[in-house]
Amino acid sequence: MLDVIRYEREENPIRLDFAPIKSELDVTHVNNRRGTMMSSHYLEVAAKKAHLVVRMIDDFIGREIMMQILNKLMCLATTACLKDASLSSRSRLHISSKSFSRVVSTLTTKDIQALLTQWVYESGIPKLIGSFTFSRKRNVVELEIKQDTTVKGSKKFLGSLVIRVQELEGSFSQTILLEDSVTKYELTCHSKIRRNKKKKIPLISGDEVDMDLNQMDVECPILWIRIDPDLKIIRELQFEQADFNWQYELRYERDILSQFEALEALKRYASQHTREILGTVLDLSTCYYRVRIECAHVLTDIANSMANTWTGTLATLSFFRRVFMSTNSTSLSTSATTSSTTTSSSAASATNIVRINDFSNSQMYMIQKTIPQAIALQRNKDRVCPPEVINFLFELIHYNENSKNRFSDAFYRSSLIDSLGNTLTNIGLTSTTTNVDLLLNHTLDNNTKRIFDEILLQLNFDKIIPSYGFCVTCSCLKVLHKLYIISGIPIDINVFYEYATYGMFDRVRLTACKILVEQLETRMNQSVLDYIFKLIENDPDYNLRRKIVQHLCRHPPFRQNQTCTLNNPTTVHKLWSLMTNCAYDNQTRNDLGELYQIMYGLNRPNCLPTSNDINDMSIKDELDDVSDTIVDIDPERLSYFRLARYTDDAKAAANKLAANSK
Repeated sequence: MLDVIRYEREENPIRLDFAPIKSELDVTHVNNRRGTMMSSHYLEVAAKKAHLVVRMIDDFIGREIMMQILNKLMCLATTACLKDASLSSRSRLHISSKSFSRVVSTLTTKDIQALLTQWVYESGIPKLIGSFTFSRKRNVVELEIKQDTTVKGSKKFLGSLVIRVQELEGSFSQTILLEDSVTKYELTCHSKIRRNKKKKIPLISGDEVDMDLNQMDVECPILWIRIDPDLKIIRELQFEQADFNWQYELRYERDILSQFEALEALKRYASQHTREILGTVLDLSTCYYRVRIECAHVLTDIANSMANTWTGTLATLSFFRRVFMSTNSTSLSTSATTSSTTTSSSAASATNIVRINDFSNSQMYMIQKTIPQAIALQRNKDRVCPPEVINFLFELIHYNENSKNRFSDAFYRSSLIDSLGNTLTNIGLTSTTTNVDLLLNHTLDNNTKRIFDEILLQLNFDKIIPSYGFCVTCSCLKVLHKLYIISGIPIDINVFYEYATYGMFDRVRLTACKILVEQLETRMNQSVLDYIFKLIENDPDYNLRRKIVQHLCRHPPFRQNQTCTLNNPTTVHKLWSLMTNCAYDNQTRNDLGELYQIMYGLNRPNCLPTSNDINDMSIKDELDDVSDTIVDIDPERLSYFRLARYTDDAKAAANKLAANSK
């Protein structure tokens, strides 16, 4: 759903079925009549929206009836496949929105035409902004929901909406009806303020948990509120509630989507209690691993926002050392026979010793692989990565031991290299320190040199002992690109040319080509663009061609009406010739058409001369060839001569000249 919302907000409207255009917002360069005339990105996002719409239809008519309808359609299609089937029955092999609506109305009494009109025939996604207040006197929740129709790709939603309120006495759901841009409802509260706060609280999952209610408002029995918890409609939601509501929702709600919503909201509430809640969720082994990973990233964001007042070690770094590295207790148990002095010294050194890899638990493997990337994003008050974090990442790389592990550590090592790339920061633009020269000469240069040497070492080592799918090589190339973009290290462009040549592994070639595309924004080199166009035109790998064009659409060298050295007639003619020469490959041609629209729009490119200028230039060249014979022609006669050459009608021009001379 987030991808659909982002595409409609930033790029083009999505209409799943062609219908008469009713508004100017639905006008787009994408042809909705034919699937072969749509770009790859549009098809990908449209498929996601179609999945959500089918889910809405399933919820509207019911799962049992939906299965009956699908069974009926399958039976009709199977009958049409028989040899003795008539030609008219062949149309049952294809299904459209109109025919599906007709089948639904035939087998059921429900009409889905309004739903199809709103979500299939029209584009746009509603944006809902909600908030609530609790009235203690009337014991009701005053809920207000606004619809913002001013943003791009938004529209008004008219229909029912489910509200789920988690109270002290349990979870209660109510359905409200949205009929206007601003909707206000009063929801009855089923709980009262507790004097004794030790009673267990029932959740929607059926569990009863003990909660510490000291952080909540003593005058309000509402723990948290969720709008459309089951994603019944396609919408963009922005709900406002207190920080303790989001903290309780993250800590005790078992719905994964609810926890992700709470994590996204807690980024705005940087406080000590928020740090403690995030650390608690990160340590929960019963929590879904993706929630724990996102919790680590949010904890890093809060640490960066509190860099001036942050004290102590980052919670994610402490968690990783406690779970995946040797501890003092482990060292003491293994060295019980040694002397006390030897034990204390070995315990101090064992704190930073990395354990032997054990990837038998898939969830812990994903956490171990991803959390270093979140740790590498930490920044201190000078907006640079702390040396402690950089040293920690180098320890993980140097002391990585996988000899007794039954699984490969290729992707784990690749993730550690990506973490080194996350530590890079252009402090010349973001640093707030007063001694920038000292920081550049003694901190950034040393760490950058260490990272650069390590990347070259890993890149060469992967040539000798290749990793699975050359994932380490791909990560090294990405970090080299970051070193050039952020730190300014001059990386020879021929390195990426070498890895992009035909014969290298597909994933390595694709990574190198993507880097070349992204470097167009900084290098503005015509030779790089010509090389990319040459790959699109002549490369034997058709899949690579499509992916290069798709990445160009996401990272164009320039956009419409933008002035740069690459915006020239040569680029226009080359791109146009690629579109005309790819008639055999519909998908590549459509992606090239989308790229052309992004770079030049639907009008004539500004870098090209106008048609009148072209005609004047051609006439001038012809006049220069015969300048010796028309030296004595006055300006009036010369203008008629130009008219005759331009219209290729010399007789008409001569008659007009004779008439004027009389």
